[in-house]
Amino acid sequence: IPFLPVEEIRKRFSNSTIHQRRLFRVIVFLFVGYLLCYIAEVQLEGYLPISSARPDRARIEFGVFGLHLVVTTMPAILFLIVEYITLIKGYAGRKVFFGIIFLVAFVSFFFLLQRFAFVVWILLTIPFLYYTSRIMKFKYVLFAGTVFLALLIYLESFRVAQYVQNYIYVISRMRYSSAYAVMTEPYMYIVMNLENFARGVEKLDFFTWGLFSADFLMA
Repeated sequence: IPFLPVEEIRKRFSNSTIHQRRLFRVIVFLFVGYLLCYIAEVQLEGYLPISSARPDRARIEFGVFGLHLVVTTMPAILFLIVEYITLIKGYAGRKVFFGIIFLVAFVSFFFLLQRFAFVVWILLTIPFLYYTSRIMKFKYVLFAGTVFLALLIYLESFRVAQYVQNYIYVISRMRYSSAYAVMTEPYMYIVMNLENFARGVEKLDFFTWGLFSADFLMA
């Protein structure tokens, strides 16, 4: 398959046929499921991580298995909304409606103080917008990137990992400021992942692949 110029890819996307009604129903269905499970989780847990006295712990402990699997579909909802607004011609009223849904899903999930889902969404959205539209201009990217980075830094401030970083900084006797303790994070993740992998391989013969927890059905 030959490589196509970006303009040719954009042209093919603009000429592609998308079932508007079906995409609309899928987004609404996912959002209703997300919202119901989100409300149920908050009711069962009794709090939101952002309003907790210990948000660093609450962001990790919050969640009801099964319900939270539906709540984590947030990146898919945001991505499909971007796809609808970008590729579907007309339907201004529905696009405004989806804009409101986008804000509700984005803000409500932000209250959970979990950043990974936002990273997944942005990694899906950037190449999609680049190959389907001309909105990826420097000034727009700079503004959106600055806002998104600020949000990630804010969420980072609630992570327990910051204490791990400071601990590694102290025991390593580093000679630069603790403000750069984040530089120890790559080492921490690489070493821990390799250790987990090495120990996991040893126990593969005894691993049940979630047979007794029915995880294969829920996940």
